[in-house]
Amino acid sequence: MRPTCPILAACLASISAAPAAEPMDAWSGARRPMTEADLAFRPVSDEAYSESMSLDAEGSGGIRVSATIAATNMGLGDSTAGVRATLKIAGQTLRNSEEPDRWQRQPGALRLHVGGTRVRGTLGEIRIEHSNKDFGFELVFRSLVPAWRPGSGRTTFGADRHLFYEYSLPMPLARVEGRVRSGPT
Repeated sequence: MRPTCPILAACLASISAAPAAEPMDAWSGARRPMTEADLAFRPVSDEAYSESMSLDAEGSGGIRVSATIAATNMGLGDSTAGVRATLKIAGQTLRNSEEPDRWQRQPGALRLHVGGTRVRGTLGEIRIEHSNKDFGFELVFRSLVPAWRPGSGRTTFGADRHLFYEYSLPMPLARVEGRVRSGPT
């Protein structure tokens, strides 16, 4: 156990030193409320582009459903997208990942079609449908509290502030209704 302590300390020191090398403004700027347009995926040509949305729901009897939809320019190819979905039901955990060759989005709105997954919605309601050979679900998330983001929701990096990270919670708490399927279609 002793040999790992200096390595861990060195790793922590290098992580904490990195932000000092590049200026960073965390959640700076005026607080602004979220809009419907903030829900839309907005691919950009920058190589470091990546964005994602995760939806999670727990139901009676230990059922849990989760899905993450992501779009990125990192790695090989531009504007790739994928979905990772999980269904926990009756003591089983079923998983599905897809990275289709093509995906669709509607600019300015939350409307995505990635493989066997469709997502559409507003700040008040988000619908997701997912289907694969082993399981599927159709869920409606209805917001119980307002959308939230820390400050402006944006942290900028670098001397010219062109690198950024945005964070928001369109539905910090929601009522979820829907159907799940386990087994072949």
